[in-house]
Amino acid sequence: RQMCIRDSLVLEGGGHLFTFAQSIDGILVDGGRMSVLVRADGSLVAVGGQLVDRGARTRAAFAITAEHALEVALGAHFGVETHPVVSPRPTTSTWSRVVVPAVAGFYVERGRARRVLTARDARLEPAFEVEVFAGSPSASSTDAFRFLVHAADGTLLATRDLTQSDSYTYRVHADAQRAP
Repeated sequence: RQMCIRDSLVLEGGGHLFTFAQSIDGILVDGGRMSVLVRADGSLVAVGGQLVDRGARTRAAFAITAEHALEVALGAHFGVETHPVVSPRPTTSTWSRVVVPAVAGFYVERGRARRVLTARDARLEPAFEVEVFAGSPSASSTDAFRFLVHAADGTLLATRDLTQSDSYTYRVHADAQRAP
């Protein structure tokens, strides 16, 4: 097990926020991350996050492909049948870009997939994390989703809507000097 640096942010005043991701044998562990906040002089301010320790890693292999994982996710969530293709150029060291041909009434603007290990039944099991921006060609925007697909049997384990929207109602009062 190891932690690899995922992100580094320089803060106002010279402090740093480091984010680490947990991996086993080079495969990221879903939900395993840690953040460390240090002052400009390197002294520790805070540590947060969690490491996933769910017993032994299963010996199950990545029996399905990233393309198949995306087919499962899109079929289960949107009810469409597609035949995606993984681009030969990865988007990062862990993500692979996935291209999905247009289907009548549906399109994927962007898609990507990566191998992860996920906690299931007290074991770490192989899965694909799939993210897509998808929608209808007639819509003015797309929706973003993250799917977790079991890599041994193709079971859809989780779906998360990444599209966030809020609405607020408020009043602003100002006097002649424009003060609130």
